[in-house]
Amino acid sequence: MRKALVLVHRWVGIVAGLYVALIALSGIGMVFSTTFYEWEFGANKVSVPMQNQPYAAPEIWLAKAEAKYGKLPSVEGYFGPRATPMRISAPTIIYAPVRLDGGDAHGVVTVNPYTGEPLAHFIAEDSWSMLPLKLHMSLFLPPAISSWVLVALSVIIFGFALSGLYLWWPGRKRIKAAMIIPKPSSVTGHRRFHAAIGFWAAPLLILAAMTGLMLTRFDVAEVIASPLGTSAEFDPAKAPKSVCAPNIVARAGDALAAARAKFPGMELSSLFLPTRQNPVYQIWLRPTQSTVPARGNVEVIVDAKCGSILFSRGEAEMKAGDTVLTYLVELHNGRLLGLFGEVLIVLQGIALLTLPLAGITLFLRRRERRKVAGNLRGENPNGNKFDPQLPATTQ
Repeated sequence: MRKALVLVHRWVGIVAGLYVALIALSGIGMVFSTTFYEWEFGANKVSVPMQNQPYAAPEIWLAKAEAKYGKLPSVEGYFGPRATPMRISAPTIIYAPVRLDGGDAHGVVTVNPYTGEPLAHFIAEDSWSMLPLKLHMSLFLPPAISSWVLVALSVIIFGFALSGLYLWWPGRKRIKAAMIIPKPSSVTGHRRFHAAIGFWAAPLLILAAMTGLMLTRFDVAEVIASPLGTSAEFDPAKAPKSVCAPNIVARAGDALAAARAKFPGMELSSLFLPTRQNPVYQIWLRPTQSTVPARGNVEVIVDAKCGSILFSRGEAEMKAGDTVLTYLVELHNGRLLGLFGEVLIVLQGIALLTLPLAGITLFLRRRERRKVAGNLRGENPNGNKFDPQLPATTQ
């Protein structure tokens, strides 16, 4: 059993190790994504100090943005600070421009939410600051297969952590010695170095694997969260019929105002505009002057015609599974614990980067040592024994 597990751990690590290292490197980069955007565009263009006052209506954001940058086609929604995967500190308007090369694109306008003044305008995919996110979420693979590759890597990282703990176990009397990270000066020291780092990093790797698996595919997340219990979601068939006044059309600002009135002390996390398939405003709120949770912990559905609330889920209605889904991003990137959590994620990324590289190096060092030992025993690299009585040129 142990020998077979060693072989699986070793060869899967060699095959998948570089992909795991890329995941680690890009994850570290995402922790510093806000800083990267500040370097690229200027801190005053992507960051806004939070104030104890409500945001201006989204229509004001959009009107001022279009007055400065021209018509924004296919606006998808409005987002509070750090509410998009880009983790920009300023609130944003996200729209879908048409690219000449036919590729997908996300237009971004950062705004001062209190005045509506636009701060910066760019295409996310053209920004070098987005490279860590693109690498982390797709590994630059085609979208059709990238999500399943990431699922596989999450499972592999989870398996590495558990199998590594099993292989690390030194017995009760030698636990303290095995927990010390030695210098990898010899093959034995290199093996202990690899094992000790794996031991200390295992809890974070297990958390990263589980949350990463759920973030990669939300259908998987719902399956994992469902045993914990989840609350009912919006069902258009069960929504109450709205009675509209003549010539009334609800704007995004009206919908946001209705949501705020329903849940005082909450501010915009995200507001998705109506579509043909879903003719409602979907709004997520979170506590005022907070950027956690990124998703928001209060959901409100507002009729796009009348501005009346069709559905709402406050924290009181949320169950354990909903809480897991709500804080999933923060569990994955460490922001739930603030600066301390982000430091832990950087350390986790360093460990996840070090482990596969150390494992591959250990494999190569062992291979070289076996080759040298074989030569000393009188074997050539092909495994044939030397005959000392024959001239060297004939062997």
